[in-house]
Amino acid sequence: MKRCLDALLVTVLALSLIGCSKEAEEKITVPTEPSPDNMEKSIKDAADTTAKAIDDATEQVKQVEDKAGEAVADVKTQVADATSRFDKIVAAIKANLDANAFDKAALGLKEGFALEGLTGEQKGILQQLQELIQKALLKNTVGDATKNVEGGADAAKKKAGALLKGFGNK
Repeated sequence: MKRCLDALLVTVLALSLIGCSKEAEEKITVPTEPSPDNMEKSIKDAADTTAKAIDDATEQVKQVEDKAGEAVADVKTQVADATSRFDKIVAAIKANLDANAFDKAALGLKEGFALEGLTGEQKGILQQLQELIQKALLKNTVGDATKNVEGGADAAKKKAGALLKGFGNK
């Protein structure tokens, strides 16, 4: 992100300087063969025109620097806002995982991956959370299946015991 901002700033400054130099070239007109009477006046006019062009260029550079500074500040604000949103999403996912609210955690994960401009580190964090959700879901599913099997086995034992009572077994 910083490299993009630096490149943008350099490009804007270069374009403004190119525009200023072209304006200065257009403003400076030196006769090819001035007469001796007009030579001093021509030199003074050329110096005045050049000084004005330099002043104009300096002012334009200041304006471009101000605009670039505002753009940088705006981008920094956007990055801070995006980071804050990401941090809130991650915190919510973790809280939902702790509360075994896997559906909500998965929705938070989807929201996190939908954020624009994620860094590699942020994507890695979301992938780790995704793996945690998958492991927790698998653990829950296995636990539920085990309870169902145990419950089914107990029911089968009771049923078999009831059937065997009819044959004189206790």
